Amino acid sequence: MEYLLIEKIDGIGVITINRPDVLNAMNAGVVTELSTAVSDMIADNDIGVIIITGSGEKAFVAGADIKAMQQMDTEKALEFGKAGQNMTLVIENSPKPVIAAVNGFALGGGCEISLACHIRVASDNAVFGQPEVLLGLIPGWGGTQRMPKIVGTGIANELITTGKQITADEAHKIGFTSDFTIYDVQDSERLISSIIKEMNLDKDSYRPKTIRNRISSLKNSFISVNAYFSNSDITESDKLSRRPKIGDIYKEYSDRLVKSNSMDFDDLLLKTNELLNNFPEVLAKYQEKFKYILVDEYQDTNNSQYLIVKSLADKYQNICVVGDDAQSIYSFRGANINNIINFRND
Repeated sequence: MEYLLIEKIDGIGVITINRPDVLNAMNAGVVTELSTAVSDMIADNDIGVIIITGSGEKAFVAGADIKAMQQMDTEKALEFGKAGQNMTLVIENSPKPVIAAVNGFALGGGCEISLACHIRVASDNAVFGQPEVLLGLIPGWGGTQRMPKIVGTGIANELITTGKQITADEAHKIGFTSDFTIYDVQDSERLISSIIKEMNLDKDSYRPKTIRNRISSLKNSFISVNAYFSNSDITESDKLSRRPKIGDIYKEYSDRLVKSNSMDFDDLLLKTNELLNNFPEVLAKYQEKFKYILVDEYQDTNNSQYLIVKSLADKYQNICVVGDDAQSIYSFRGANINNIINFRND
């Protein structure tokens, strides 16, 4: 193959995208070859596991080949988009495990390939992101559908609509190694359910979904475990609701996430705030990166999201928000309508 390196090692098929001079960017040829290579390995009875990686140390796949795309007319661009969608479906629907060994940048189409894989393993220099919005585009290979299922709707919306990227090194700064696990809603509820059972609490008063929503609300209000126990109004409110042990559940839940090197969806916002507040060099980096900020659906931002936007915009004050206070429908998720009402005076 022209663009791929193919290896078979002890029952493991390794596909290396080999265009290091352009950070393994995807053109039509790479898309076709990758689809074929994965299909061939699925049909190969001597292969039990498939690994997809990128050549060199800088990039897994840094996105689509923009120079090649600029030469496409509408028909060719549509063909390219459909071919990319079919490629990720071949990966996703593989009956054999497909692992993304992410070394360096996994941006745009590269991030979408990793999302289609069943397992993602990241090196210390891994960077994930969907920066298509910065070119006036949206992810075209299934990222808008797969990312919410993996990281949750709120985080997916943030990454897709801002082009924000997250690095393994920054994850490490807030107490998590580069291979931290993200708990989805079901994972969180299972863990909370086991904690409730271990504490012998009444299952009607302490329903896992209710407790998860309460913990989510606390985190999105930037209330840590220590802050919870220090706030008599909050603890008293939970006592009046006949759930005085919420704080203990919150603490045990948080401790177990840390011990297992894991975060839930709300931690991604909470820990981002902690990262920006506690590491000024990181804040300065992103203030320079995002000198002009546009936030859509601002009426549905919660307190944690508000603080992130406020921190990033603080230096240059170049911020525009779009929203309608009459269409605020996510208060049950912690959205604070005052964010948009008070924007002009903030």
